[in-house]
Amino acid sequence: MPARSHACPKCGAIVAPAASMAYRPPPPRPAQEPEGSPWRTAAGWVLLLAVLAVCGIFFYRVSAGIDQHALAEEEMEREDEHVRRAVTWVQDTVPGAVPESGPVPTSDVAKRMWVIRRMLVDRAVWEREVMERHGVRRFYLPAEWNTVHFQANARAYPAVARYVDGLVAATREIQAKSPGWIGERTAALARQSGVPESEIAYVFPRDGRGVPAEEARAADMMRKVHRHLVDMDPRVQPGEGDQILYERREDMLRVIELTQELNEATESASDAREQRFAGEFSSIPRVARVIRK
Repeated sequence: MPARSHACPKCGAIVAPAASMAYRPPPPRPAQEPEGSPWRTAAGWVLLLAVLAVCGIFFYRVSAGIDQHALAEEEMEREDEHVRRAVTWVQDTVPGAVPESGPVPTSDVAKRMWVIRRMLVDRAVWEREVMERHGVRRFYLPAEWNTVHFQANARAYPAVARYVDGLVAATREIQAKSPGWIGERTAALARQSGVPESEIAYVFPRDGRGVPAEEARAADMMRKVHRHLVDMDPRVQPGEGDQILYERREDMLRVIELTQELNEATESASDAREQRFAGEFSSIPRVARVIRK
């Protein structure tokens, strides 16, 4: 029988004290990472994709910007050359073939250079067509005008009379129709290029910066002088060298007076044309720089 045990006197069962055992708690469970929530995993992927997308857009824009800048420089160099050719053609007294217009550039400055060049060439073409229809080429004094023989024998030069009448008719037609023509051409170029119509109208106002009016006034003065020369033809004779013999003093004084007025009118018309030409380029520094070269 185990120690400290005995038999129960009543029933004979063995009685023993409870066994003494030290308490040992169960070993702790190893730490486990918390299970990730599904929404947190999805948000991480979305954030990663967003960052990658932003980086991709940034590099794409940088690359596109570099390409666009290179294209703009190429277009402006091309327009530089086109503008120089157009200016030479417009100012040439005996112009050759009309310069080609070429496609509309995509960069802002080159596009505006293209518009100015087109308007310059198109306006010159239209003005020359009007003058040719009236038998004149350009506003200028006939070669015979300053000769003694013509001034003393104006009636012997019917070609000069036809030229003067044609010049008056042409300049008056240009003065009357120029506002409408410029308005229509401005609208057409705005549609074609995308440049605002108001911006083109600022550079090319409908009044032509006063040039048509000044040239019409000069042509009228030329005809007034010519009519006086024709009227006094029987009363004057060519003298020696550059001298003219007048029978009447008032004829001589009137010729001097009208000639002075004609010189002032032609000079004013020439100044107006030069100022218009400069003003049409001054609003765009790049174009102005090209013209000054």
